[in-house]
Formats: sequence, structure tokens, C-alpha cells
Amino acid sequence: NKLWTPQGIGLWKADASPTALSDNELIWENEVQGIELEVPNDVLAMPDGTALIFGWDRTGFRITDPDQYNATQINPRIFSHGWDGAYRPNDPSFVVTNAADYLESRGAPNTASFSTDGGVTWELFPNIRSNHPTELKFGNIAPGVSDANFPENIVWVPAKGPAPYFSNDNGATWNKASGWIQDGGGNDANSGFINEFVKIQGLVAHPEDAGVFYYAAPNLGLTKSVDGGDNWELLFDGFVGFGFNSRLQIDPTDTDTLWYAHGQQSENFRSGLWRSTDGGETFVELASVDYAIDVSLGAPAPGATIETLYLVGV
Repeated sequence: NKLWTPQGIGLWKADASPTALSDNELIWENEVQGIELEVPNDVLAMPDGTALIFGWDRTGFRITDPDQYNATQINPRIFSHGWDGAYRPNDPSFVVTNAADYLESRGAPNTASFSTDGGVTWELFPNIRSNHPTELKFGNIAPGVSDANFPENIVWVPAKGPAPYFSNDNGATWNKASGWIQDGGGNDANSGFINEFVKIQGLVAHPEDAGVFYYAAPNLGLTKSVDGGDNWELLFDGFVGFGFNSRLQIDPTDTDTLWYAHGQQSENFRSGLWRSTDGGETFVELASVDYAIDVSLGAPAPGATIETLYLVGV
């Protein structure tokens, strides 16, 4: 009288005895903790010590203690994929993700969401299921510093279109950048996303200046906007190769310092770690790194005054 079945998120059992089935309902119960075929795309170390993880096959998880099984799902009743996530630099309680499903068999719904309590609760952007630009999906997303001129600014670089979008009302409405970088034919240059599966983490908001964003487009170089994402300029175009897994970081303690991990491993060229100390005007590739798959910054080590650098690479 017991039924068991394995499934992608664990093991389930049901009582199939005549007594249990007297109401003609079969109740399945999950019997395991901590099993999920999650493919992480982005991890946010929140200032309050929690971690927000975004990935496939669930939008993501919020973890308050990595030593305990206490993770809670982001949008728990929605099957979707968290492609990217970021919080507002001067208001970490405001967090965004451009979550979406990619399977057309399920309708590939856009489930991009925001949180106003640091990732505890989430809701869809207001017009995500109605008056939302079709191409605005997947890619990179980041909210900017909030001030009187840019109180509710967000930039989104979609994988479905060549140019970034921006919002000045916390994602209720979106506008395509009117001054994006042009290609040789006078059209908007491709942002670097061949498709939604290319993992680029190239968009960062300036940690101090409202309206200022950087985006490292692998096929172009480092671009910058100072008006909330509407107009962009190309600062540096010397990165080598494409960079399928590229990551851009800005040092919050020294905002003139930017780090760029090329991401791609290739025998054809070095795809290493690049550093700028002049706000992105120039970059130098570090000779000590052959391949930089990912880069991140953390709190200074004991006795140190500069940010700790973390590298996945060779």
C-alpha cells in the first residue's frame, strides 16, 4: 500500500491504502531535503549575510545559513530560470532578477521579478505579462544607485536584442536605449549575447554615482552610460576574443578600479584577467593569469585594507 517515485527534485511517497484513498485523493509527500538539479548562474552575497542564488531549474534560493538546510525558493510556485540578479547599491533591500523560462512547450513565460525586502518576498514586474517588450528577456539586469534624479532606475541588457533597455519606475515600464553603440552599418551593435544560454555577466551599476552603468560587451569592449542607460559610449575596445563566460566587477572601495574576467578557455589566445585603474578608459591584462573564468571581490583579509580578489581560473 505504499507508492514511491523518484523525481528531479527528490523522492516522493504516497499512502495508497484503502483508508487513505477513501476520499479518492492520493497525497504525495516529499521525503528528502536538499536535492535539486540546480545550475547556478549568479550568486549575490547580500550585506545582511544572506546569499541569493539564481539559476536553472528554479528561479533561485535565499540562504540565511549555508551550514543548515534552510533555503527558501524565490518564486516557489513558478518553474523558471534565474539568469541574473542584482541589488541596488545604496538600498540592498531592492533586488531584481530577469528570470524567465526558455521552453516553448511551456509557453516560455517571462518571470522577471523584484523584491523590496532583500529577497524574502518577490513579485513580477507589473507589465511582464502584458505590455512588456518582446525582446526584453534573459541577459543581464542591474538597478542603479537611487537619488533625486534617478530614484527608480534599472538597466537591462537582453539576450534577445542588440541594445540595452532602461526603466525609471522600478520596472513598471521600459524604454530601449536611444544612444547605443553603432556597428559599421549604422545599426545597433550586438550586445554580445548570441542566445540566452551564453553566460555573460557584464553589467554593473556604479556603486556611488546614480545613473552610471558599465557594460562589457564581449564583441565591442567596455561601454558606459551616465544617464541611466539611455545613451552609451565605448570606453575601451582592446579585449581579446569573444568571452562567452565574461564577468565585469567594479571595486566598491575604489571605483576607478574595474576587473574583467574574459571567461572563455581557448588554445588560440590567452583569455585572462584584465584590470583598469582609470575608470575603464584603459585595461591591462595580468601576465600571471592564463585563463580567468570568473572573478569576484570580497571583504579585506585580516590586517589588509584592500578588497580580496577571488579568481576561478588558471
